[in-house]
Amino acid sequence: MSKRKKIIIYSVIGLIFLSVIIFILFSHFIIKKELTFNGFHFKEVTELNYNAYDLSAFVEEVTCEEKCLFNKEELDYSISNIETLGTQEITVKITYQGKVYEKTYEVEVIDKLSPVITLSNEEIEILKNSDFDSKAYITEVTDNYNDLTINDVEIESKVNTKEIGDYTVTYTLIDSNNNIGTASLIVHVVEKIEKNENDDDTKQETNNPNNKNDNKTSNNNTNNSNSTNSNFKSVINSVSLSPLTTRYPDLDNEITSIISSVTNSGMSNYELLQAIYNYVKNKLSYGQVPINISDLLGLKETYSYYEWDAYQVLRSYYSLHTGYGVCDNYAALFMILARRIGFNAYVVGGSVNKVGGGTTGHAWVTIKAGGTYYIFDPQIEDSKGTSYDYFGKTDSELPIYHYTLSTHVNSFKYFKENPNQIHHFTVDFNISGASTGTKTLSSNGSYSAYNSAWFNIGDTVTINFKASLSQNYTLEILKNDQVISSESYDGSSKTVTFTFDEAGQINYDIKIKISNSRYVLYGVHGTVKEPTSTNTTENEA
Repeated sequence: MSKRKKIIIYSVIGLIFLSVIIFILFSHFIIKKELTFNGFHFKEVTELNYNAYDLSAFVEEVTCEEKCLFNKEELDYSISNIETLGTQEITVKITYQGKVYEKTYEVEVIDKLSPVITLSNEEIEILKNSDFDSKAYITEVTDNYNDLTINDVEIESKVNTKEIGDYTVTYTLIDSNNNIGTASLIVHVVEKIEKNENDDDTKQETNNPNNKNDNKTSNNNTNNSNSTNSNFKSVINSVSLSPLTTRYPDLDNEITSIISSVTNSGMSNYELLQAIYNYVKNKLSYGQVPINISDLLGLKETYSYYEWDAYQVLRSYYSLHTGYGVCDNYAALFMILARRIGFNAYVVGGSVNKVGGGTTGHAWVTIKAGGTYYIFDPQIEDSKGTSYDYFGKTDSELPIYHYTLSTHVNSFKYFKENPNQIHHFTVDFNISGASTGTKTLSSNGSYSAYNSAWFNIGDTVTINFKASLSQNYTLEILKNDQVISSESYDGSSKTVTFTFDEAGQINYDIKIKISNSRYVLYGVHGTVKEPTSTNTTENEA
């Protein structure tokens, strides 16, 4: 090989080696530098509710439920212990990727959270002349500050078990800071209780080997279902319909369109149910559609749903847009369609017998008609390729289902507004010559105040509220605890202005009253003085 060829070969090898070195250095220093973590963004915190906060209250982009996460990684952190109310200094310390990040705050620790009373039921039926113990329905009481017990609950009850009728029991709990928590139990005193569901003993008796095979159960029912179907048709056709919307416009509009496309005014109630039952089976294919927690929280924040209702709305909406779903989705969509037509429908969860033995978790729909709950299971019907084997059946006809009906019936809130749902308000404020800023307030009784030693007569305060939920509010302005303005409005934002018109100590408070009488407060407190002249004489100068 000639010397020239050797030089060329060695040069090429050298260039390749040099390129590898450059790539390694680039990867190590340049790319790694781009991925370097630059620390957490700590929020400005001046006020905390006692024992009602976690790391997410102090640090942006952190989520906390059972544990606190940042970029899907669990965080090691500590928040210095707060033992009492009042102004105090606390330190938040986070250990992440081997480094420690911390910030010290001076905060006002308050308690404006109401105690919580948890009842075993929200609505019950009891027999006439039976015993009734209102305290027995309290399962738990909790408070963020006080150690309260069930014995601290005040109960107002006028239940008369000797008289048939509907009664309301009111439970009240007051903590040491005068925060009030309430709960209600509706009691129906009846002559007798209809048998709407099999109890556990009956289910065990019917759970024999022959009933563990879904196909056998279905075939047996088909052979003797004519008389039952005839009775069911008669019952369902006599139902007086009461249509119900979900209050979620995007879903309600789609539900209206679906019903218009698959039904007509000449159909009987039975035919209406068949039409939407077939729609769900034809529309959906079995497949997982995971719930996005951000979507769920956003839906609850915007439309103030109870959680059970929010899940049904979201499952229906997902399935309509993906064409997929599991039993929960099939059931949710069929229930909402049935409710929109006007039937008394519920999503029910429990277990169902499996082919070959045993049980598995499942969800389906029951519709109450003529005092009886009828089973509808579009998902199993779809999977088996049958028509109406799981349509309008009673427990005795389909003894493969195991459930506690009252739990699910009581969970449904008819898409009403949840009075305990926390709404958030963004507050942009400008106090001429004093301050400009933004605060976030919550409807759980939070309070934020701008305090200043001095204001001048003529200073103007402008505050713009931006609410997370568009609904009716009453906005009150109080001057030294006296209401000077009260205005109702419908919308997501509102701007208020007022001017300091007299000298002296002044307290302006702005209250937003939501339908359930909760308030979000913003205050401007301080001393107003006459403007002082800046002109001086030559001698004074």
